[in-house]
Parts: sequence; structure tokens; C-alpha cells
Amino acid sequence: MGTGRTTTMKSKSRKINSRRKGKEGELEFAHLLNDRFGPTANARRSQQFMGTAQSADITSNLPFHFEVKRCDKLMFRDWWSQLRSEATEKMGVLAFRWNNGPWIIAMDADDWCNVVRESDFFCTECATTTETNHGSKN
Repeated sequence: MGTGRTTTMKSKSRKINSRRKGKEGELEFAHLLNDRFGPTANARRSQQFMGTAQSADITSNLPFHFEVKRCDKLMFRDWWSQLRSEATEKMGVLAFRWNNGPWIIAMDADDWCNVVRESDFFCTECATTTETNHGSKN
């Protein structure tokens, strides 16, 4: 009977550590967004506010549904499936990092192309390229 308790306690201990690590990752990523985009991003953990299984891990003023993972082992297909099933109203973004690694962003290529197309960079580059092309034809 004592063996069963130890196993249960170990299992619960891992689950608590996993949850704590997930919470810390979400807070870390929310801070990253606020640092990079300023207060207008208004990024924060969703579980504190909504608490539903379908809610994004990070709520913000950005046009994305964020699924955030901090891990030892990459389970990309599982995470991607979760993101695709939950991101119904905003573009889905999977943000993840392994221990001591950088944050990595994954998103659907069509969504990424739309973001670049709508960015100031793309518009500036289009104007410059158009002017250069027209200038070289004359």
C-alpha cells in the first residue's frame, strides 16, 4: 500500500511541476510580448481570466490565438492539433521553447503571408521595389 502512495505522490508531483512550468512559460511569453510591443499588446495569461479549455493561453490585443508550450520534449504534432482545434476566431500561433532555448513561433504559412503582406515593412518594400523597377525602365 505504501508503494501505491509513493507512485501517486510522484505522479501528482510531476503534474504540479508540469503545470507550474506551463504557467511560468505563459507568463514569460506574455512579458516578452509586452516588452516587444509595449502596453498596447496588453498580453496576459488567459487562465486567470477565462479559464476554459478552449481559451488561448495568452490573451492580448494582437490578432493571434496563442498556444504556449515550455517543455523538455517537443510534441509538435499534438500541440499543432490543439492549436488548430482551438484557434477559430484569430490566427493561430504556437509559441514554444525547450529548457534554456529561445522562443520559437510556428504558424500557418498562409496566415504568416497575410501578416507580412499587411505589415509596414511589406508596404515600404513594395513601394521601393516599384519605384526602382519603374526607374530602371525609363
